[in-house]
Amino acid sequence: MGLAGVIPEALAPWARRIAMAGLAVLLFTMGASIGTDGQLLGNLPVMGAQALLLALAAAGGSIVLVWLWERLLSRRGEK
Repeated sequence: MGLAGVIPEALAPWARRIAMAGLAVLLFTMGASIGTDGQLLGNLPVMGAQALLLALAAAGGSIVLVWLWERLLSRRGEK
């Protein structure tokens, strides 16, 4: 069986460890790269505000669509 049927079950624990180690190295190197970029750090307040606005818009849009969907389903149930 293994991971998605590609890696044998006996090697799956090693594959998971290697994948996690690779992910940790990737995150560390990306963080180091971002942390040493002065221009990026200078723009962080603007990007943070944009990210907050985007997150709020996504959450608000989801809430509105779920509310509309529930209203549509409740009206169909009444008929």
